[in-house]
Amino acid sequence: MRTKWLTAIVAISLSLGACYPPTQVKLEREDCDLSLPVNQTPQSDTIDIAIHVDGTPSMEGYVQNNTSYYVKTLEALDSLFRVEPNVQYYRLGETSEPINANQFPKAQLPQFYDGTDPDFPSLENNKTEAAISPTGKNDRLSVIVTDLYQKDSDITSVSKKIKEHYLNKDKPGYAIGILAIRSEFNGDFYIENIQGTSTKAPYDTTERPPEEYRPFYVIFLGPLSKITDYFDDLHDEVPLSEDSKLVIFSPQNIVSKLSHIQAPQRTPPKGVEIKKKSLNNRYVALEVNDRQKIQLLEIDRDNNNQFELSYSVPFAHLRYQLLPDPKSIKTKIDIKEFKRFYKRFDKPENSQLQKALELKEWEVTKNQLKFITSIDPNLLEPNVYHFTVDVIVGDLKEQSWWVEWNANENSTDGSKTQNLLRFLRQLKRITMELIDEDEKENEEEKENPALIARFCYAIQKN
Repeated sequence: MRTKWLTAIVAISLSLGACYPPTQVKLEREDCDLSLPVNQTPQSDTIDIAIHVDGTPSMEGYVQNNTSYYVKTLEALDSLFRVEPNVQYYRLGETSEPINANQFPKAQLPQFYDGTDPDFPSLENNKTEAAISPTGKNDRLSVIVTDLYQKDSDITSVSKKIKEHYLNKDKPGYAIGILAIRSEFNGDFYIENIQGTSTKAPYDTTERPPEEYRPFYVIFLGPLSKITDYFDDLHDEVPLSEDSKLVIFSPQNIVSKLSHIQAPQRTPPKGVEIKKKSLNNRYVALEVNDRQKIQLLEIDRDNNNQFELSYSVPFAHLRYQLLPDPKSIKTKIDIKEFKRFYKRFDKPENSQLQKALELKEWEVTKNQLKFITSIDPNLLEPNVYHFTVDVIVGDLKEQSWWVEWNANENSTDGSKTQNLLRFLRQLKRITMELIDEDEKENEEEKENPALIARFCYAIQKN
């Protein structure tokens, strides 16, 4: 008799338990926060502008043709900055000496470089670092026009000065922009030998195609927003050759908004279903709205085979900035599971859940982020889980022209620049060091400039 009573009580309890409605859960915004980390400091309204033009003999060949890309670029810079209230002009050699606004257009003429004009005495060497000075009470934009030739191959001194005065923790919101242009040229350029001596060699582009023109560079140092605006203006005003390059080195956000999850390109395998708005396993009913970017997946009880879903999502890369190196991309996964007793989502005790979901095989273009999501149902107990995947950049990708335009010691190829690759790699390294430093310092505040995407998955294993 007692056994019958116990059996009846258990049956009634199970029956009543089956009738209990599931806990209703709505994921809040913070469960998949797609707001972009804010790590820029607002710039002041007033900005000082300093324009430095390399006046050494290696630049004279650019102005033998009065319609060269070099001359057109100087004309555009003059037009662009002449309307600004706080502009100063300089002629750059071993020091950077002031010139007035009326003298600046003479940089388009040979006498600015050849020593025949007493207003512009002959200069021996260019020290680009002489144009890189501390900013004053106002924000400062420095613009340097040069072929990057440095005696004794001392290009490292330039990057050190940039780090000291512009790319550092004390200058949040600052960046370095490089406008690289190949121009017509007829004159001598200088070669730095491995022994530390320099020689000059003639180079004439008259009979050469544009891809063999001689490079020169306009370096912008200052607030990121100003550099981006001026790059846009120059792109519109200067008839840049197709081979011209624009690149910005910035420790700020790499994207204008975070990428989020969308429908996979590959159809899920049998036993896996993509749900639109809700999951319900009798114990919890999880709901999302149309604005929340969360992928809902339901996996059958008998499906324990690992499967993959391929994705291609929009990537809001900031113009002119370096793309992430796909080989360096790493992920940080936060997992919550539904706790029946507490009737809420909370951190799991099972460490194996970290291996249940993996993102891999990254591809990055200017507007697309492609990857594979691998899920192992065998590591999931019957329950509902919420995975938040932060996608973080570990390094920036070099651009192909860095190598193509670079000349090594003793090269007599006038279409290339000696030690260009070393200089650009130094700027990239300084940029990544700042990004990594910000990531570590702001980990708790989630102000991570290396964060480019956040992908959220809610997975129900039956």
